[in-house]
Amino acid sequence: MGRKYGPAAGKGLVYYSGYNDGTYPTRKDGKITDEHTIWRGMLRRCYGDKGQPFDDAYTECSVSDNFKLFTYFHEWCQDQVGFGNRDHKGVMWNLDKDILFEGGTKQYNEQHCIFIPQWLNATLINTKDRRGEFPVGVHYCNKRSKFIAQINKRSRHTGLGAFSNQHDAFLAYKYAKETYLKEVAEQLYGTIDVRLFNRLYNYEVNICD
Repeated sequence: MGRKYGPAAGKGLVYYSGYNDGTYPTRKDGKITDEHTIWRGMLRRCYGDKGQPFDDAYTECSVSDNFKLFTYFHEWCQDQVGFGNRDHKGVMWNLDKDILFEGGTKQYNEQHCIFIPQWLNATLINTKDRRGEFPVGVHYCNKRSKFIAQINKRSRHTGLGAFSNQHDAFLAYKYAKETYLKEVAEQLYGTIDVRLFNRLYNYEVNICD
C-alpha cells in the first residue's frame, strides 16, 4: 500500500471528519462491508457528536489524516492479521489502538492499530475511570469488609479471593492476569499479529495502571 490520498471529493464528510471517494463499495450482497463498519465506528467514537467524542472515554482521541480516508483505510485493512476474523459467536474482531504500546495512545493510526478479539479487548480494559481509589483488579466489599480481586476472562468475571488489604488483592490480580495473558498468547499463536503475541506474553500489570 504505497499510495497516499488527499481529501475525497463528491461524497461529503462522514462524522464531520471522514472522506469516502467511492473507490471501494461500502456494501456487498446488500450488507455493509467490514471495512466500512469498522471505519465508521472509529470515526463515530472520536467525532460522532457534532465533531466531539462520542463519550468521555474518547476525550482527546483522534484519527490520523490517512485513516480519515476510507480508500486508505480499506487498503490498510487487507494487510492486517486478524482483519475479517470473528469469534465463535460471529462477533467481528475489534480495531484496537492501545494494546501495542505501554499506556496506550490517543490516536487511531497505522502504527498503533491492530485487530484483536472483542473478549480480549474487554480483558485488557483497566476501568481506571470507574474503579475509584483502588488498584486495578480490586474493589472493596462492604458486606464482607474485604478487598476482592477478580479478573475478566472471555467477558466473564472470575473471582480470585477476598483479602484483608488492597495490596495483597492486587498481587493476586497481577499474577492471575499476567499468567492468563501468557496462556492466551499461546492459544492464539499463529492467528494474531506477532506484535500482539509478544505484547501479551510479556505483559506486566502495574499497580498504577
